[in-house]
Amino acid sequence: MAWIYTKVSVNALRPIVGALACVFGFLLIPQILLLVQLAAYSLVEARLAFQESPPVVNWPVYQLGLPALFFAAASRLLRLQRDDGLVRSLEIAAAAMIGVMGYYLTRQALNVDANILFVKPGFVERGVTTNLFFVYGLACLWIGRHYLHESLRLSGLVLCGVAMFRIVYFDCVVYNPLWASQQVGNLPLLNALLITYCLPILWTWKAAKELAYAGKPEWSKYGYSFVLFLAFTFLSLNVRHIFQGAHINGSETTSAEI
Repeated sequence: MAWIYTKVSVNALRPIVGALACVFGFLLIPQILLLVQLAAYSLVEARLAFQESPPVVNWPVYQLGLPALFFAAASRLLRLQRDDGLVRSLEIAAAAMIGVMGYYLTRQALNVDANILFVKPGFVERGVTTNLFFVYGLACLWIGRHYLHESLRLSGLVLCGVAMFRIVYFDCVVYNPLWASQQVGNLPLLNALLITYCLPILWTWKAAKELAYAGKPEWSKYGYSFVLFLAFTFLSLNVRHIFQGAHINGSETTSAEI
């Protein structure tokens, strides 16, 4: 419909594109409830019986990736006429669907032959997922800055914010290997702590630079502060790892470790 709109001078086609997008969103409500269910289980381990079967988990590329491409193509075609709220809404929806698709695909890759709806992710899986959110968010920030797409820049900020929240909530509070039994590996420095706490230092630094480029220098300082926090956490837990081994939640702390 958006393609036809670029070929004929019928102004009514533009709101029809928006209406069709809303119809798709209405049809996607069961999958949105599924995502809420998955988020609730991840945060507080609450099982919400919103949907018994998770079809989108089994076919994320077909049910999320393909529609995301259509939404992105429609936004690009409509932008040829003018940039308005409909274009930005389609771009944000496409970015969101690609992000959710990537999350499901990551869980599928790391949990083969398992129902990923209620499989508790391990320390490494959480770290990998967080890094993917960071990288995808940075890609959205870069595209938004270079091609002047404010909606993609906003999507990138949200994705980076989600990644930072995951680190603080899951890896620093709830499942911190310092007090939760988490397998972090045996090698010093080259272990799971590198994925969870060290790699995000690079992504956070890049995100802070993007904020500075976007004219938000006051926000950049919070990103640099988070960089220092991650570096302190990574080094401290690696000192603990040298003395404790793969599980660093041991109760005995020697004077040498202190």
